[in-house]
Formats: sequence, structure tokens, C-alpha cells
Amino acid sequence: MNFNKPEGANRGEVIRGVAEYLDEKVRRALDEATRTCLNCEHFIEGPPDRTGEKCGLNGLMPPPSIAARGCDDHLDKIPF
Repeated sequence: MNFNKPEGANRGEVIRGVAEYLDEKVRRALDEATRTCLNCEHFIEGPPDRTGEKCGLNGLMPPPSIAARGCDDHLDKIPF
């Protein structure tokens, strides 16, 4: 994105343009940061010792990198 002030634009227009750009980037970053197995509809919780926790799509315990970042098949679990 070009942050130079376009010819004829006022300061408010430039600020709105930057805010819109950042809004989308922040929304995308927050979505990626909060997409984990713990808030996925497919995740099957195990007993308190966490044995038996697994993904309902493949029946396997997800590796830590996937559990932390989520996967392409993530489906938000709505708690209500």
C-alpha cells in the first residue's frame, strides 16, 4: 500500500485509508491467532489428563503446531 498522500487528498482521507488497510490486516491476524483446536467444532476433548483428545475429522491427536495454529478444516465452535 502506498502511504504517500494522494494529490488532492486531505489528512482525514489518508487516515481513513490507512485505517481501512490496517483493519483488514488486524482482523486477518486475529483470526489466524485465535484459530486453535480448542475452539474447533471437530475437536474431541478427552478426560482431565488430556489423553484421548483428538480431531474428529481424522481420529488423531493433532501435532502441537496444528493444535496451536489450527488447520484449513477449522470450524469455529460456537459456545451457545
